[in-house]
Amino acid sequence: LGALIAIGFVGYSWLMTTGNSPFEASEIGIIDGKLVMANPNLAGYTKDNRAYRISAERAIQDFGNLERITLEGITASRPVQGDTIAQVRAASGVFDNAANTLTLDSALDIVTDDGMTAQLSDARIDMARGTLSTDRKVDITLDGTRISSGSLTVSDNGKILVFDRKVRMTLIPD
Repeated sequence: LGALIAIGFVGYSWLMTTGNSPFEASEIGIIDGKLVMANPNLAGYTKDNRAYRISAERAIQDFGNLERITLEGITASRPVQGDTIAQVRAASGVFDNAANTLTLDSALDIVTDDGMTAQLSDARIDMARGTLSTDRKVDITLDGTRISSGSLTVSDNGKILVFDRKVRMTLIPD
């Protein structure tokens, strides 16, 4: 279950960037008084020199609130533990630069190349505190073990995971 740290990797990626990560967008324009970027893409290396990539189909920033960026069609890839790579997909989310938070307000799927899958209904990631939380359904599968719950709190940068409300663990024999 150590690979569950993948759940918080989207926010962790922003925390651990080296500061010189290249940002790209295929098109940038102003629509309805908002800055709209098509296919924004952030790629780089963490402080421990591991490659990551975060992209979206669209990013929207309101000139009235430059601290918040709405993201649509989010995908991310990042090493999470050793050589294990996690892929994340979420339909939408909001990054708040002032609060240093990422709120994924839609279902998200996480898949690691070592076989872990996780489905969360939503997630709130606080990069400054190193936490992730959701008060909605969570379903995680790894190595013949499935854990589901009504909520999840990840703290201490992924070191502590607390499943709550209707927690069920299923062991699937080989």
